[in-house]
Amino acid sequence: MATSSAGKRPATKAEAKQESRHDQWWYPARCEYEGCDVKDNLKKCSACNMVMYCCKEHQASDWPLHKADCKAFRRLGARATFYTDAEMLARFPLTPPSPAGSEPVPKGACCALCNTTGKKVHMTRTRCCDQVVCDTSDNYQLGSYSREFCERSHQRYTLCGRHGVEKECDATKDWRQCGGGTPQAH
Repeated sequence: MATSSAGKRPATKAEAKQESRHDQWWYPARCEYEGCDVKDNLKKCSACNMVMYCCKEHQASDWPLHKADCKAFRRLGARATFYTDAEMLARFPLTPPSPAGSEPVPKGACCALCNTTGKKVHMTRTRCCDQVVCDTSDNYQLGSYSREFCERSHQRYTLCGRHGVEKECDATKDWRQCGGGTPQAH
């Protein structure tokens, strides 16, 4: 069982499972080498298992950029779950976003990212895809890079949450057709 950031063991299996999810990073299944669009037959970095490459040449070329991240990932014990665009869309289907506050979060709703229920924390809906997530962003400490803030993580690390933010994005297009705002791991 993992220990919490406070150094204490989680009291229940549910707490351990939730804590484990906050150590999990979601990355697109693609070669990490800048400019490479390969998404098949990828191999993970054997040191950190957090990024993927299509060939040894790309891994070697990317090493100067990845080296510091690799060391930090190993130190933190972080783990990655890789997804394809189709898997992301299946998990978070596009629905027209509702205007802020127009549709209340149902009682007892679970966060789409960590499965915490609304009984424990306040819930909100994401602006991009109307998913129910934990609304704990007010407690975020700048520079902590904590993954314990589901709304913030959704905005920064999902294709729909990042769409229109990157300068390469065409905000007039649907995020699935845009291709310019894919989240970067570096």
